[in-house]
Amino acid sequence: MTIKLITFDLDDTLWDTAPVIVSAEATLRQWLTEHAPNLGGVPVEHLWTIRERVLLAQPNLKHRISALRRQVLFHALEEAGYDHAQANQLADQSFEVFLHARHQLEIFPEVQPTLEALANHFALGVVTNGNADVRRLGLADYFKFALCAEDIGIAKPDARLFHE
Repeated sequence: MTIKLITFDLDDTLWDTAPVIVSAEATLRQWLTEHAPNLGGVPVEHLWTIRERVLLAQPNLKHRISALRRQVLFHALEEAGYDHAQANQLADQSFEVFLHARHQLEIFPEVQPTLEALANHFALGVVTNGNADVRRLGLADYFKFALCAEDIGIAKPDARLFHE
């Protein structure tokens, strides 16, 4: 059997994820404090409660982490007293703030040379449960495709994601 394709996970494979998420969460909280002061000081535990409630009502969001986060923000903003339209707008804006901060990461130093060497001999792909985007990170040229559990609605380790 000849190897033709190599797939990569992103988080904790090409970079260390935990510090990125911690920083993105802090950036989000700071933005909310400035732009949505009714919500900015809400304890994170309250957001987890909302998350559980959203998942009970919309179990299809389990593998759609971006949509889930956005819905949690929307409901939290509404509960904090913002009207529907304002909560919607603030949820969109705050999610973009989080997503931008989520992509402020340091790729492990050996990643690009390794991808470059492998791309000369194999097709490379991404299969991820996360919401990092190789295009936003300047890595898209190495990969023939990027499959995100969020887009397909199936998460690893489900074999269907790999078959896709």
